[in-house]
Amino acid sequence: MSNLPSSYALVTGGSSGMGLEYVKQLADKGYCVIIVALRQEEADPVAAAMAAAHPTQDFVAIGELTDAHVLLEINKHWLYWLCLALND
Repeated sequence: MSNLPSSYALVTGGSSGMGLEYVKQLADKGYCVIIVALRQEEADPVAAAMAAAHPTQDFVAIGELTDAHVLLEINKHWLYWLCLALND
């Protein structure tokens, strides 16, 4: 598993404007990115486009950060990535 990216980032407002630019720049530097937007349908296309451009990295789309289920989803991804890194 030595091909795992070494860094991860969470970008709020990642579906447009400066947030989207941060997502792109972080992806270009090899980061896996959790993309948070107000609505899921805004984050999904960004994550899909980033995954197509950077197939060896993980991109997760999250909408409505105030929903408890969404926070659990973020924790699930962070724990998964942490386990991968620890088991490398």
